[in-house]
Amino acid sequence: MDDLSVVTTLSGLTVPHPAKSVLVKYTWSGDANLDGVVNGSDYALADTGFASGGNKWSVGDFNYDGIVNGSDYGLLDTGFAGQSGTLPEPWSVGLAGLLGVSLLRRCRRMS
Repeated sequence: MDDLSVVTTLSGLTVPHPAKSVLVKYTWSGDANLDGVVNGSDYALADTGFASGGNKWSVGDFNYDGIVNGSDYGLLDTGFAGQSGTLPEPWSVGLAGLLGVSLLRRCRRMS
């Protein structure tokens, strides 16, 4: 997964035009392989990125500073320790935002 343009499926869904698509997925900090959990596989990917000078999320650059270092391992550890429950799907967060804007407008009209 070094080049995100080659991702053809995400969360069990087929990406119709991988090279022309922007994919959004909520996940835990440190979930390098985007499987929804932070586990040994993600640590192994970060180790590979550290050893090879990786600079992408998929190999451990979780803060996007261009290198895999202790800061990234801190985010990986935080994601591992903090994962619980189910992550929201992007559409549900967008829907919640629209609802919030609608309620805000209604409150302003009533004032």
